[in-house]
Amino acid sequence: MINNNKKEFYLVLLSALLFTLILLFRTQIMTYDDPNFPKPWDHHKYIFMAQNSLFNFHIAPFCWRIGVPLLVKLLPFDIIVNFLIISFTGIWFTGVVVYYAARELFLTKTYAISAMLMFFSLGWATKWILFDFWLPDAVSFLIITTAIYCIITKKDIYFFLLLYLGVLVKESIIFIVPLYYAFNTDRFFDIKQIRKLFLFTVPAVLILLGVRFLIPQMNSNADYLHKLAGYMPLNDSDKVVYNYWQLIWDTLKTRLHNLSYGSLIDYFVRPYGVFLVLASVYSFWYNKKYLVKFLPFILLIYLQLVFAINTERLLVFAFPALIIFAIDGLRTFTSITKTSPSAFILLLVLLYLANILSGFDQFTAHLQIQFLLCFTYITTLLLFKNRYFFIEKNNHND
Repeated sequence: MINNNKKEFYLVLLSALLFTLILLFRTQIMTYDDPNFPKPWDHHKYIFMAQNSLFNFHIAPFCWRIGVPLLVKLLPFDIIVNFLIISFTGIWFTGVVVYYAARELFLTKTYAISAMLMFFSLGWATKWILFDFWLPDAVSFLIITTAIYCIITKKDIYFFLLLYLGVLVKESIIFIVPLYYAFNTDRFFDIKQIRKLFLFTVPAVLILLGVRFLIPQMNSNADYLHKLAGYMPLNDSDKVVYNYWQLIWDTLKTRLHNLSYGSLIDYFVRPYGVFLVLASVYSFWYNKKYLVKFLPFILLIYLQLVFAINTERLLVFAFPALIIFAIDGLRTFTSITKTSPSAFILLLVLLYLANILSGFDQFTAHLQIQFLLCFTYITTLLLFKNRYFFIEKNNHND
């Protein structure tokens, strides 16, 4: 990491562990006796894959996400413990990687600490994953953030290795490919970078196609579904052929039918929280550099909305971009208002506490509470910045 500072690394590692442990103890995890467990949700598919041959399950798209079930098979503990270890570790290490990605990009510990706190205050990226710890999302988050760290630090080989492994965990990992291009050229059309990216992305595409060839879908096979029904509850979408065009049509009809002011809040605010959205908008107002770089990645994340009915848990995959936007917004705000960057750490801690205190079965604090905290804190900061520690220091050697 930066300057091989082992003390800093261990402090970050322990801090992230503490934040994750607190989240775990404040989350109602979906074990076998949880009332949600019998519902026909995705977790049954991943459990079946981990208990049986990976090539004997054919419900798309879950059957193609073999990475986490394979890892569960390799761990020596009971299956529920293995899944929980993987999700817990994924969240823990993601917090660490977010810290170091921000450290590389913004160069100070203060902004790196702020970035890590932003991640742990994202209920849909942490508490939800601990609740439904059977999903591959925690590992997906870790791969995406580590790949972004590799892009920032110019570790190309590791980036592409993560890409190849990542598409076996979840197909949406491939959305990070445009980020590699955006961070490695300042030109809209750079033929050298396009050739390089194409050459090294082909294996990832071949892996995606290869898995689909080796594990064909049988969603509409009546005999297979009847046999499978004895092992797990199935929902209606599991029983129709996984056709992308039909899926897009059905999902769009549902979303347009349910479109309202509330759904717009679900699309643009609820997955990330009030503070990240406000700080990101502030960043866009003054500096669009990071928005331009991350825009293709974000558009691909939002494209998922036409393939699945889930909203917050799909869109929260864009959290690395939102955190970078928010840190850039903080940097701009503190520069303009002459306040100390460290002044916002307390607010981020309060937002984290608001989430964990919201209830064992709640993933985030109510948006009204988040807004009230942000408004009260920032107003107080601006009114009293000259009297307390909010004032900007002349020397920022941290």
